[in-house]
Amino acid sequence: MRKQFFRAFIMAGLLITAAAGSALAQSPEKVVVDVPFNFIVGDKTLAAGEYSVRNISTGRTQALLIRSADGRSAYITLTNPVQSSSVRKGARVVFKQYGDRYFLSQVWTPGVDVGRAVPKARLQREAESEEARAASAGPATVTLTGRQQ
Repeated sequence: MRKQFFRAFIMAGLLITAAAGSALAQSPEKVVVDVPFNFIVGDKTLAAGEYSVRNISTGRTQALLIRSADGRSAYITLTNPVQSSSVRKGARVVFKQYGDRYFLSQVWTPGVDVGRAVPKARLQREAESEEARAASAGPATVTLTGRQQ
């Protein structure tokens, strides 16, 4: 219960920061991507469609703001840095697929060798367990090309 309160408190703070038009939220590190399938971020399922994904931060906390083009859906998730061996030339959004469920995994902006990785939430860990019990080869990786704005 306490952990949920703390997480809700952090998320509310991040939402307020994003809504206030923070200078950090105006970062050019925004990727727009057309997602042809429903996908899961944390505990929320977002419908297929066009989304903008923007890096936001408050101090040492790094997060992503995922917002639908129509403004009806939005979600903020904490992230971890992920290093690449080379600088990325284009924007990419990476999903892990378990059966018919897709989970947002990583976001890469062009011109950098560090992307943002979304930690696995409970639903994704459950999907992994189901795949392991079914002796599956593991999740498929689905990469979509985005455009930076």
